[in-house]
Amino acid sequence: MKSECPFVSIVIPFYNRAEEVECCLASALAQRLPDGLAFEIIVVDNGSTDDTRARLSATVGVVLVDCATRGAAAARNAGWRAASGSLIAFMDSDCIAPEGWLAALVEPFKDTSVVATGGPIIAHRYDVAVTLYAHLGGVLNQELFFHGTHCFPPFFATANAAVRREALEAIGGFDEALMVCEDADLFWRILDPGYVDDQPLGGSWIPRQVGGKPCSGGALEFVEGAVMRHAYRETYEEFFRQARQYGASAAHVFAKHRGRFGVLHCVEWSHAPRLAILPLVIFWFLIYGERRVDWMRPLLELIWRAGISLGRIEGSLRHRVVFL
Repeated sequence: MKSECPFVSIVIPFYNRAEEVECCLASALAQRLPDGLAFEIIVVDNGSTDDTRARLSATVGVVLVDCATRGAAAARNAGWRAASGSLIAFMDSDCIAPEGWLAALVEPFKDTSVVATGGPIIAHRYDVAVTLYAHLGGVLNQELFFHGTHCFPPFFATANAAVRREALEAIGGFDEALMVCEDADLFWRILDPGYVDDQPLGGSWIPRQVGGKPCSGGALEFVEGAVMRHAYRETYEEFFRQARQYGASAAHVFAKHRGRFGVLHCVEWSHAPRLAILPLVIFWFLIYGERRVDWMRPLLELIWRAGISLGRIEGSLRHRVVFL
């Protein structure tokens, strides 16, 4: 069954992004929908302490919302609840939306079985080793997320995703207790709206939406043409901190949803051997490698995998699960 594309609201949470505000909002304001269909932009100040809020206030064509509760989940909730669109498109404050992004992202919603869409996330710049690795290493590989990664069912990162408003209303939006991985949690609850988070282990939830096939809550659709440019972390310290946070939060959502997976634990068996051998690879390239780039990539992979591993261990201990 087909229907006309509904009105769209773009929701963008901001926290201390004074340097990025103008470029991000300019790219959102420059979007166009077919047949002159209208859209709005909701920007959420999540308690910024720099002059981000002042710059948001001065931007013509956006609706400013304040959210005192810290965290991207709370800010996105404040944004979509203040929005008037029947479709909610999400992007991050450190993203730049290329021309045609919004039109491509909402096109699949003409099919009423589609409940959410997501598009590729690529690096905003490639001249920094850390950002280049993040892109090549698939840190935010939406196609991988769509097909399922590790023991996780499919989802989309909300740096580039759109959801029907009625689906958000049905589940109450994002879980504000989650600081990271709140997007994975959101999509699993949308796709399986009858599931109760605390049901006993062994519950059956089989993702059937790969390739656009619907689950009980609707279908996901990966949109190749809805590309988003993202500013990845640029220093080793920030990169390691992000990996550690991802690992810990992934353990948290696994603890919350493992009844869906029907397993007591989840272990990525290939992770430890690869982590163990990386120092040897780096050492070999330091001696025999002719270019700096030869050993930079294994070094960055070591930093990323070490951060992920540490985070998973911390998250497993905190939430009393085995997620490694």
